[in-house]
Amino acid sequence: IMDVLVYGVIAGALAICSFAVVFYGFYNGTVGLNCNYQLSLSCSAAFRSRAVSVSTLSLILLFNAFNCRSNRLYLWQTNVLANRRILVGISIALSCLILSIYVPTLNSYMFRSLGIDWEWIVVGVALVLFVVAAQVYKALKNRFMPIVHNRAVSVQ
Repeated sequence: IMDVLVYGVIAGALAICSFAVVFYGFYNGTVGLNCNYQLSLSCSAAFRSRAVSVSTLSLILLFNAFNCRSNRLYLWQTNVLANRRILVGISIALSCLILSIYVPTLNSYMFRSLGIDWEWIVVGVALVLFVVAAQVYKALKNRFMPIVHNRAVSVQ
């Protein structure tokens, strides 16, 4: 339960931060009117920031599938390419993410977002930060929470 909480807090914080960096840092926080109900050019900052936030959270969750192969071993100690079903599932999920961002009717009318270009850098930085944070968390867990082996006592 603690792992889910830690990874969830890190992923959520990075998704919110990626939205804030794009929306407030690069687009100065300009918000259009009625962006949830009608499409206009004044809403492009909000729509792009949404796409960045969704992409960040989606890619972090897809990476977490590899990260959760072991609760204690680091990512480079596991064979992440061994499970073909996970690879197929992640490939399908990546395809759906790309389609939801770049297909014009899907992104603008259904998801209220726009395609992103240079904003992928923000997504990539957030993903790298998650990878580092996850491995640091595993190192701290290995150091300060050793595995306790319960041995069953047999009664004779």
